[in-house]
Amino acid sequence: MKNSKTLIIIGVIAVLFFWGCGSYNGLVKQEESVNQVWNNVETQYQRRVDLIPNLVETVKAVADREKGTFTEIAALRSGVKQAQETLKDPSASQADKMKAYGQIDAARSFVMNIQVENYPNLKFPENFSKLQDELAGTENRVMVARNDYNVAVKTYNIAVRKMPIGLLAGILGFDKKEGFKAQAGAENAPKVTF
Repeated sequence: MKNSKTLIIIGVIAVLFFWGCGSYNGLVKQEESVNQVWNNVETQYQRRVDLIPNLVETVKAVADREKGTFTEIAALRSGVKQAQETLKDPSASQADKMKAYGQIDAARSFVMNIQVENYPNLKFPENFSKLQDELAGTENRVMVARNDYNVAVKTYNIAVRKMPIGLLAGILGFDKKEGFKAQAGAENAPKVTF
């Protein structure tokens, strides 16, 4: 009789031990899942930090180059207009007329180069549209990563609060985790400047 009581006590202790080990391992697995999902959030933050400024600078560079092209075209147009007026002026000197022909010839050469080289292939609107798409895609990735994190935290928090595992979780130091909460001012979209 004494042996059967001892065996029952040993059996109960063994069951509790294996239940405790299984519960502990499950909590460790869920906690690591939360950590891994948070790392995904940080990865998306880093992607944003690495990508967005470079995209903005690229679009700015293209816009500046194209602005220079438009400025040059406007100057040539103005020069051609002045040259045409000079050529129509009967009192213009031969030197002025030669200069006027030179301005017209320079404009013609520029236009020919644009046609031959297919330059400038003005892409500012296209690049700006791509930048907007990339900004939206990046913010969507961040949002998905945050949502995944909150789901992992919810699953973990339920596990550490449920009875009887909650008692074991408290004893072993598995505390409730905080889900993602926006910082003050996060409701305002980040500024993109050109």
